[in-house]
Amino acid sequence: QKGSGTVAKVTSWFDSVDKGWLAIAPEGTRSRTEAWRTGFLEIAKQADVPIVLVCWDYPSKTIVIDGVANTSGDNTVDAENIRQYVREKYQGKHPEFQ
Repeated sequence: QKGSGTVAKVTSWFDSVDKGWLAIAPEGTRSRTEAWRTGFLEIAKQADVPIVLVCWDYPSKTIVIDGVANTSGDNTVDAENIRQYVREKYQGKHPEFQ
């Protein structure tokens, strides 16, 4: 939720642990969205942690660890680039929501 300080809280958590994983669904909703939310990119930037792409491919019923996302620092552009990359390679249960 906007204004709740989530990015700061999660960044602080990363600073307090030696090793940690955080999974975030960037859509932020279960309905169709025109753009992904960008908090996951801001968390990665502020905590200086990589963004590992883990994708669900519904037709093959597999979860794929695809690699580390390259980012430019422009969260809006990066989110759309990652979304397009995932959309081209994998399909969800409801592709109309991708």
